[in-house]
Amino acid sequence: YIEGIWRLSRESGTVGTGDIAIHMGVQPASVTTMIKRLHEMGLVEHAPYQGVRCTDEGIALALALLRKHRLVERLLFDYLELPWNGLHDIACKLEHYITMDVADRISKALGDPDTCPHGNPIDANVKDGSTRLDSSIVGQAAIVSRITDERKDFLAYVQGLGLMPGESVEILDRAPFGGVLTLRINGSDKVFSLGSEVSHEIWVKQ
Repeated sequence: YIEGIWRLSRESGTVGTGDIAIHMGVQPASVTTMIKRLHEMGLVEHAPYQGVRCTDEGIALALALLRKHRLVERLLFDYLELPWNGLHDIACKLEHYITMDVADRISKALGDPDTCPHGNPIDANVKDGSTRLDSSIVGQAAIVSRITDERKDFLAYVQGLGLMPGESVEILDRAPFGGVLTLRINGSDKVFSLGSEVSHEIWVKQ
């Protein structure tokens, strides 16, 4: 939960319980119960109608969990050659059994990588200068830097499209009112449309 809250609140500062429920795939009542527990543990601050935010202690925990998570993904991908779209769920389980010392050893063994296989910084507090694809400039080429939705079916979908980190993409058109993007990948002749639900989770550098 603390990982998800930190991710969701990083851009806006606070996050609503409804957004947390959607992110976690649970009912709002479950979120309310968990927020109360996290508040009692000193990991979040919560005021009615004002959203939830991580405390300094909560942020430190979220960053530590994300570092371990992304290092485990890197290990599973680089050494065990597990599928790119199947790493997240396994890492979610293993991250809780790895100490920071073990995480440091994994990092050293891997050559201290900067990102996980999905392009997200190992140090989640690092700002890599990328922006969401759905807010990119029409007509300007960009390079896919990272994918923030790590659900297995979502990653399989973007992989099938060729929207992998390191690939170039150009927005040819954007429908009004936050609508569909028309894209070209790697300068090919093939043009396709991408909805905002997908383009919002793909980050690029222009």
